[in-house]
Amino acid sequence: MLHFTRLLIPVAFVFAVGCQASEDTDCTTDPQGAECIENPIDNENTTPGNGTDPDTTDTTGDSDTATDPDEQTQPVDPASEQAPNYHTTDELTSHLTELAAIATANQNNRAAGTSGYAESVDYVRESLESWGYEVTLQGFTIDIYDIGADPILETLSQTEWVYGEDYGIIHYSPGADVNATMVAVDIEPSPEGPANSTNSGCQPGDFADFTAGSIAIIQRGSCTFEEKSLNAQNAGAIAVVIFNEGQSGREDLFDGALNENNDIEIPVLSASYAVGISLVTESENPENNLHLMSDVTFGAQLVHNVIADYSGASDDFWMAGAHLDSVPEGPGINDNGTGVANILETARYIATNAIELNHGVRFAFWSGEELGLLGSTHYVQELTNEDASHILGYLNLDMIGSPKPGRFIYDGDESDYQSSMSLPEGSGKIEKAYEDFFNVRGVPHAPTRLDGRSDYYAFMAVGIPSGGLFSGAEDTISMEDSQLFDLPTNDYYDACYHRACDGLDNIHFEVFTQMSDATTHVLTRLANSDDSVETRTLRQTRGPAQEHSQHLQAAPHKGCHSAEIVR
Repeated sequence: MLHFTRLLIPVAFVFAVGCQASEDTDCTTDPQGAECIENPIDNENTTPGNGTDPDTTDTTGDSDTATDPDEQTQPVDPASEQAPNYHTTDELTSHLTELAAIATANQNNRAAGTSGYAESVDYVRESLESWGYEVTLQGFTIDIYDIGADPILETLSQTEWVYGEDYGIIHYSPGADVNATMVAVDIEPSPEGPANSTNSGCQPGDFADFTAGSIAIIQRGSCTFEEKSLNAQNAGAIAVVIFNEGQSGREDLFDGALNENNDIEIPVLSASYAVGISLVTESENPENNLHLMSDVTFGAQLVHNVIADYSGASDDFWMAGAHLDSVPEGPGINDNGTGVANILETARYIATNAIELNHGVRFAFWSGEELGLLGSTHYVQELTNEDASHILGYLNLDMIGSPKPGRFIYDGDESDYQSSMSLPEGSGKIEKAYEDFFNVRGVPHAPTRLDGRSDYYAFMAVGIPSGGLFSGAEDTISMEDSQLFDLPTNDYYDACYHRACDGLDNIHFEVFTQMSDATTHVLTRLANSDDSVETRTLRQTRGPAQEHSQHLQAAPHKGCHSAEIVR
């Protein structure tokens, strides 16, 4: 990772470890690599509604061939029962390329509250305006954890450790620049017990022989990072390094956070097991010092949701949304540049072809999803009862191009998975529309649970029908999904989830294009449906949106499929 001068991290954030993508791509064995796809075409030269010839496109889901940018299709009748091609891979990838370039120019991320996010907002706004949309920027303030210069962890003999790969920050700890001797605290090398079985630093007695003014080297284990850090601080430590525990699966750099309100006054860094053991070894020589620097401050930052409307014949409308922010550790191209690109291309297709619809469409690009679904929650909290009554349903696009993808449809009728939330009536209609599209295409698909872990959470909470697509994240591929989607078992749908390697090389372009076609098709069909009777019924059963939305809090999972790790 390059060294930059400034990084803003929002305070409610879920943090992840960086990794490195392969430097060279073999197009024979990896035709989905970004280098193997033709260069994205310029938006100004894009023909609206471009697609591939359905007579020459492999729709079995087994081909790795990108769509042909030279082939064109006519605008599709929104009432069509077919499953045509709406977008080319190049059209979609052009947006991913722009978002990746923004991240590269801004500390390799587009996290909410950063310059990278602000430039992403500008890109989305300017794109929508170029197609004739009037764009609204809905602002709100978030608390941020501001990391300035990249932290430093080095000894005289070890100066090549990389921030984000070998070591990181335990978030919500303060900053400092210290150089001191190291003291290893009750370390258990190569632990044989299960995860969280070691007790390094968990008791004040572990520091009985600690030399005040030193840096404490502590092993991850049975108590929280905050307990370890507080014990070290009380023993006179001027900084703490907590390294991973060492069992299988607990050797790499890990995510970590203290409570936002804590009594820690010294910097706390995290490290991989290998780095930790190296520090333990060096600590045996009292002449070996450790240089540790952490440059952090707290503050508030104004961020924006991006919203644009396409009018229909009625005052009612369907919504499609995707979060625009990435994690600080990476550019966020699958998570969630793919969802953003899908909605941008759907908006372009509808506007440039002047598609006539019975109901309008509202496109939304959310800020702060990675902080706890903050942008979408803020939007719903600001809705009046009258505003909410006009929303017919919400489609969510979050990670739809995973490198080992499933075509997952949110289970709107609970026929396969029971939701952890009250499922709004009408959500099954969205699921059925996606199923119909993929069935006509002849490609496999499977349901996934509506569990409140993405931006549909707030809409469901106020009774708005919700659905959408997902291609898999950090979970291990099951045997059933392996057989259904022809994927390897015991692998991950997205091994670069929340990592520095979530770039253009981390996309399955064919499935990404199929998922994008599906959403454009489903959204235009739903917006063209004559569902006024059903809509009136749903409005009567939802109840006042304001009454429900005032109780909305940040999402229970802290956003985007994960929770903070505290031990």
